[in-house]
Amino acid sequence: MRIIDTHLHLVYKDRFSYPWLKDAPALDRQVTAEDYFARAEKLGIDTALHMEVDVAESDMEAETAFMVGAHDRIAGAIAACRPESPEFPAYLERIAAIPGVRGLRRVLHIVPDEVSEAPLFVENIRRLSAHGLTFDLCVSARQL
Repeated sequence: MRIIDTHLHLVYKDRFSYPWLKDAPALDRQVTAEDYFARAEKLGIDTALHMEVDVAESDMEAETAFMVGAHDRIAGAIAACRPESPEFPAYLERIAAIPGVRGLRRVLHIVPDEVSEAPLFVENIRRLSAHGLTFDLCVSARQL
């Protein structure tokens, strides 16, 4: 039996900035692919899909490009995105060109609800289907 972790978060504090970690001291530490797979292997997990970790916006593309090649057992990545941005179409073209990108995710529980309710956000999410990409969102219970 093959076990795939479909929601792996890795933190490379020596490469990327994670502003939100300053408010989460229990999580504010480096976690590499080597660290993870050394533990996961004992549980029978042999492959994982990296889930973006809400890095600083300036690090989003670099995080994705790095993670898809960080370890031979990482099967791909779900990349961070900002569909509310007018620059999203160009970003989507660049991120979709990275081998191993399977989808995109936007963390919404930390921004006003209006961000995801705007027509531009909806229009930009519709662009994903042309690339065969999924869309994940991270919301609070009240936003469901």
